Amino acid sequence: MQKERRFLLVLAIIIITFNLRAPIFSVGSVISMIQKDYPLSSALCGFLTTLPLIAFAASSPFVAIVSNRIGMQRTMFLGLLLSLFGILARSYFGIFGLFFGTALMGIGISCANVLIPCVIKSHFPEHVGLLTSIYCTAMSIFAGLGAGISVPLAEKFGFGWKGSLATWSLLCILAMIFWVPQLKQSPIPVSVSIENVPENQIKNTSLFRSRLAWAVTVYMGLQAIICYSATTWLPTILVSRGISAEAAGYMALYLQWISIIGAFIVPILADRISGNQKNINTIFCLSYFIGAVGLIFCRQSQVMIYLSLTFFGIGMGASFSLYLIFLSMRTRKALDTANLSGMSQSLGYLLAAVGPPAVGATFDVTKSWTPSLLFYVFCTIMLIVLGFYLGRDIYLFEEEQNKPMVMK
Repeated sequence: MQKERRFLLVLAIIIITFNLRAPIFSVGSVISMIQKDYPLSSALCGFLTTLPLIAFAASSPFVAIVSNRIGMQRTMFLGLLLSLFGILARSYFGIFGLFFGTALMGIGISCANVLIPCVIKSHFPEHVGLLTSIYCTAMSIFAGLGAGISVPLAEKFGFGWKGSLATWSLLCILAMIFWVPQLKQSPIPVSVSIENVPENQIKNTSLFRSRLAWAVTVYMGLQAIICYSATTWLPTILVSRGISAEAAGYMALYLQWISIIGAFIVPILADRISGNQKNINTIFCLSYFIGAVGLIFCRQSQVMIYLSLTFFGIGMGASFSLYLIFLSMRTRKALDTANLSGMSQSLGYLLAAVGPPAVGATFDVTKSWTPSLLFYVFCTIMLIVLGFYLGRDIYLFEEEQNKPMVMK
């Protein structure tokens, strides 16, 4: 019976991850159809893709608070319910519903964003790497599907953009069905300790005073700002290099799919080397660096562009997986995991929301994409530097007991 419950929980987690990015990435493909129905400027339509990130940033700090009061199971179900209402309101309640539903959906998704690492740590502390790998891989696959099948659903199947976007509510309902068995369990507050660590050995310090918490937060922000701004502008950058719009679209899809390699491999490797992930971080973020540099110098050669995107995509998937690994492996208690997740995602997604318009504004001023690509290079270097610190065998609120940051 215990094995059956654990299997159902894993299955529920996987289905929930299907809902974390696909409903967001599906919007970009049908923006032109939305503009035909609603008198919206391109700026307002672009805001639809950043609004969920703002919702993530605003709601993430409160997820742990709510979860500690009503339990992780109920909080997760509440998040799925908000996502369902948001997806439907986005399609069928006019212009107001388009924006309000998008924000509501973002708040719902943030519950899973914050709690899934906590649930994995709570129920499967011995398989953190494997389940994080499955989680990241499933999310990446459906992120690509969200961008890829929205137009066929709208045009070839006759759903229109409203029906196409509303289709993702079916996955949300499926996730709720599979999560229902968890509601029958005793509510687990997120403050439940994972390891039997005496409280007098861990200081109850504010996250904002923790070097490790800030390192995780900056790491999250840097990888997020590259991911979301690059995903937004990559087709435009490639078109400016002489690539056709159609080919640029395929390249953007390729970037999403190739990121699955890093997302899948890294957590498994990190789990096998649970005490030290410095080398893993260095290798995969170096791949990120090579890809970013390659995008600066490659021009009309599609072979060189695909090679650069391969390095870039593997690093992109790996860096997000490493962030999730750091959440779980650098904390001892579920409450710490949830709080650290809330802090890092709140500030990290706020940076991610600023990224796309900042890159666009930079191009407007400089008339070149090179400054933004150079910024990506700088960010990848910072990810390598932060990895030397976060990859060590240290824990939240205990880092003051270790030696100062030393790069070996």
